[in-house]
Amino acid sequence: GKDDGTNSAEHKNVKHLEDDDYVHPEMPKQTSQNLRSEKEPSDSTATTTTTTTDAEGGTVVVVENAAFTIDYKNVLSLLLISGLYACVISYLSFAFMLIVARSLIPIMLVFTILLLLCWGVFGLTITSYDGSVISLLGFSFLGLSIAYAMCSWNHIPFCSTNLYT
Repeated sequence: GKDDGTNSAEHKNVKHLEDDDYVHPEMPKQTSQNLRSEKEPSDSTATTTTTTTDAEGGTVVVVENAAFTIDYKNVLSLLLISGLYACVISYLSFAFMLIVARSLIPIMLVFTILLLLCWGVFGLTITSYDGSVISLLGFSFLGLSIAYAMCSWNHIPFCSTNLYT
């Protein structure tokens, strides 16, 4: 066959893709000898990574021209703050549940009924087909919650004595 040069360029691109680790993620990237000897044009958006040590002795990784950077000290401080916040909130909610143990179940049943009523009314304010589905679901679950509250209201004193410690 006749080789006009375009076919060999396409072959090089296909060969490059065959050796790429994105095509075969389970295998390590292997570069053939002929591709290694060829010089590819440098990309202006190439990333460079440098690792240095800051004044406090920590390792700082700097990635230039990257889409984003991650400062691990900020990530760790964010994890610490959010963890402490979660502990404080869970402690306060547990203390609240101990304070209102006898009335916790009726409060939650009434809260559920009011929330579902708001859900159904919100669905009525939406003029599209989605609004009718939202209101239908809201009022359906409102009816089920009212029925459940009426059936279980007599059992609340027994259950709440089990909650009181």
